Amino acid sequence: MDPLNTCKYPRFVFRGHAAPVNTIDVYQNALLVSADQEGSIVVWDLSLKRKLTTIQNAHKDSILAIRLFKLDHLVIISQGRDNFIKAWKLVLKGFTAETLLLSTFPVDSLCFTAFSCLISDKHRWLVSLVDSEKNKLCIIDLSSNSINDIGVPTFITLGQWTKYSGLDRTVMMMSVKAFIVKSELYVACGYEDGSLAIIKPDCSSASFQLIDSKLFDQSPILTISFTHLNSNCIKTNTPDSSNLLHSAISDKSTPKPSLIDQKILCALGGTGKNVYIIHIDEDGKFEENTRKILLKNAGINTLQFLNFCDFENPSTSLLPQATPQHIETGIFLALGCWDYRIRIFDISTMQQSIVMLFHNAPISQIFFVEIKSKLENHNSNILLKTDSTLEQSNDNENDSNCGSLLLKYQKLKNSSLGKKQLSPNIQMLACSHDFRLSLWDL
Repeated sequence: MDPLNTCKYPRFVFRGHAAPVNTIDVYQNALLVSADQEGSIVVWDLSLKRKLTTIQNAHKDSILAIRLFKLDHLVIISQGRDNFIKAWKLVLKGFTAETLLLSTFPVDSLCFTAFSCLISDKHRWLVSLVDSEKNKLCIIDLSSNSINDIGVPTFITLGQWTKYSGLDRTVMMMSVKAFIVKSELYVACGYEDGSLAIIKPDCSSASFQLIDSKLFDQSPILTISFTHLNSNCIKTNTPDSSNLLHSAISDKSTPKPSLIDQKILCALGGTGKNVYIIHIDEDGKFEENTRKILLKNAGINTLQFLNFCDFENPSTSLLPQATPQHIETGIFLALGCWDYRIRIFDISTMQQSIVMLFHNAPISQIFFVEIKSKLENHNSNILLKTDSTLEQSNDNENDSNCGSLLLKYQKLKNSSLGKKQLSPNIQMLACSHDFRLSLWDL
């Protein structure tokens, strides 16, 4: 493999777990929460790289999913293999934090199906599997400003709808992902037979409409990710637009279009070697132009889109050049693989861009963050004061450039184009079964 495409040294390594780390989430690029297979939750200050608190034995078994967001206060939602979802109140106190268990409700974690928690400016939904034998979903509207005022759960039974497996029993749902189409909630369901279904739930009648379904693979679907396409996010009239991915950032002089006007890109993967890239139309149906990435080794725990349209001022030094006229310019897909690697693909070319070779166990989850300026960090309501005595990681962990990409980046900075670009500000977080979390500069 070309060494320029291989990253071996993250910027920082988080060590605070005594078991494999399953899941992570980030709030406002400032707070990091992680959970492991022994049922513990750790809250970190992402700016200071400092542990704020640990919830020991938050669950009696492995934690499958976690989210951190704000209602009238900060809330952590976690799902464990002990068949419970729990909501925690998080209170920051200087360089520490305190947590309080607010509520607990049952869920079915038999087939490791993690909940999907959709949090955006206009939408807040929690979708979980509560009965794996009947494929029954629980849908909760989180749009209230208080955890105490959350709406009554809606239970919708999908049953054995799949027509692909030929089995006499109900095919188990292995993954679930909530997304928005025309301001309405849709849910993607991935099954053990390799099929994917798009449903539109009706919470008022506890029913659903099957929008589309398709058999993509012969292997179970473990992970699903969505992002939105929009050509208005692409600069096509700048003289430097053909040189770097920086040219794909949205034009701040034009209003950012709503999601209603955007088509959807879906990615899915699982226990096999194939990753599928699917276009979904404005009605939530699959389009015909499905593409496939074939991996050398089988197994993907997680995949996550990096879409430059989701960032205010995206800037990166390590991702490759792109074609500004392409609607998928500025969209990348990161794969967390069983073979211990993180692979990032350029969706516009379907080519592998970077491979991270640091962890020594399967990658469990990936998250992208945008690092703000020091002034923005100082004025943020969530960040703590900078600790000048914070210890740095060792030399390998403190290397902010990936291997020999340092030389390539230095040449860019010295060029006339490089002087016009912003400093790289997109970072990637990953957690692994080797007990560690890694932070990477892109």
